[in-house]
Amino acid sequence: MQSFANNLLSLWGGASELEPSAVDLNAVITGCVKELSQRYELTHSVNILLPVSHVVITAYSFAVQLINLIKNAIVHGEGCIEVKLTQQKLSISNHIKHVNSKANDSVGMGIFIIEQDMECLGWHYHVNHDVMHEVEIMFSQ
Repeated sequence: MQSFANNLLSLWGGASELEPSAVDLNAVITGCVKELSQRYELTHSVNILLPVSHVVITAYSFAVQLINLIKNAIVHGEGCIEVKLTQQKLSISNHIKHVNSKANDSVGMGIFIIEQDMECLGWHYHVNHDVMHEVEIMFSQ
């Protein structure tokens, strides 16, 4: 979470360049779920499925987008949230609430920003709204 905070502070401080950095997705996901669950007083479960070997990617501030995706699932979702990480992809799925007073602090740009970043990284991004809301990010090899 510290590197996320540092990247965010750099962005807010008007830094002109951010260097790509190695991101341990296992650690970011675990820390993010814990911190956001406490912040938003989560009452339902989050099922985190992580591979035994850590998934480390090198990207520009990907932790920011990852945290936003998990936050959206917590704030806008209901029931169990599933976060699944493999060496090839990340998926976050949950049911969507119809009304949620916690969502009032949202500006609605998160998905747009994530889509743009995924395109720049050459990754594939998919959202499925059939039975559940599911976001999948397929990492380039």
